Amino acid sequence: MIPLMPRAFAAGRRFLLGLSTDARAGLSGLGWSYLTHGLQLVLRLGSSLILTRLLLPEAYGIFSPALAATLFLEFLSDIGLRPAVVRSPRGEDPVFLGTAWSVVMVRGAILSTAALGLAGVLPAWYDMPALAGVLMALSVRPLLMAFQNPTLFVLYRRINYRVPFFLDIFQTLIAVPATILLAWWLENVWALVFGLLVGDVARLILSHLLCPPAPTPRWDRPAVQELSHFGLSIFLNTLVYGAWFYFDRLVGPRLLTAAEIGLYALAWGLAEALDNLISRGSEVFYSMLSRKAEGAERAAFFRRTARRIAVYLMPGIVLAALVAPWAFELLYPPKFHGAAILFGLLVCRLIMRATSQVQFMYLMMRSEVLLATRAYVVSFTVLASTFVLWVQVLQLHELGLAVSSVVAMTTFTLTQTLQMVRRREASPWPALIALGWTVVAVGGVLLLYGR
Repeated sequence: MIPLMPRAFAAGRRFLLGLSTDARAGLSGLGWSYLTHGLQLVLRLGSSLILTRLLLPEAYGIFSPALAATLFLEFLSDIGLRPAVVRSPRGEDPVFLGTAWSVVMVRGAILSTAALGLAGVLPAWYDMPALAGVLMALSVRPLLMAFQNPTLFVLYRRINYRVPFFLDIFQTLIAVPATILLAWWLENVWALVFGLLVGDVARLILSHLLCPPAPTPRWDRPAVQELSHFGLSIFLNTLVYGAWFYFDRLVGPRLLTAAEIGLYALAWGLAEALDNLISRGSEVFYSMLSRKAEGAERAAFFRRTARRIAVYLMPGIVLAALVAPWAFELLYPPKFHGAAILFGLLVCRLIMRATSQVQFMYLMMRSEVLLATRAYVVSFTVLASTFVLWVQVLQLHELGLAVSSVVAMTTFTLTQTLQMVRRREASPWPALIALGWTVVAVGGVLLLYGR
């Protein structure tokens, strides 16, 4: 076997040399991106296993709606600055980049003020007094994130994921031990709050140490106009997307106990870690799309990617969904075992997510995000109108939250696909294959682990 290894390496080298410059850059970016997330996944899984032995589900139940509320505010004001920098011909112009940074800082100040306002409203609505202090503490996050070095956008534009790799890993290496030590000391929700803020401060400092020098903040009118023109469609999309995406974690605490929400929050966090693998890959896909000639070449690359996801990625997600609850019960303490089946169902959700995310990146490159916005409106209508049915009428409680999340993602993907097929921009088969696999995965999880 050993004599074969040099030949295998030589064959791999010939394969890489035979690829185009864009393809090699894309593979490099994808490799760094997945290496980043893989290491983060291991560190956060280890952290989660320790924290669930130090904290009760109620701590997650208080932290989850507070974090969801602050992140929802970000969606309400998202104008797509990062994709605008990646897409714009002026993306590396210091004047353009400095203007984008100024917009980010103004936005951060507004968001922090709004988060402080929510601290006076949401605790009474949820009947959760402890939420007030948590929201006040988390209100500084938008400002911390706004002052990060904006040249990070330029690195993504160049498909240079090496520096972001070190940035993300160092942030995680600082935040995870801090959170564990705080949980051991405090034994309450404030360990999660302060641990998150420690990571944000570390990222802010590291972004200025590891990235190229930041530009001088500016306010260039042509740049503002370009950012606003691109950002309007993104703003409308993320406005609807935020309501759709955070609906379960914003409305759920009104209907369920903190302990039930805590179980769902833990399952969601683990599934989201896997979801980030899809997000990281789609970011690289978007950067590669920007290098393709507009028209037939770009469309062909999109269709090839969608087919490959349907053929190679989806069976792996199905297998992961079926194994996830078993692995959860094996690793986590009994007080959290109620989250096992929720974790399996939320992994099922990623089957449709993989298809829809590639479609969305293609639509964003074509400035046709309105199609996704319409799909979110349809899916949100279904989600809002059936939410109480799943959670209260059928008395599924936190299981109803997971079911509603799968239904929401499925309806969104199918609606977005239908519009693209009608415009002859996509084939229906990747989405139909994803639908079939979703039915198989959900049925398998409920059959194997339903009680």
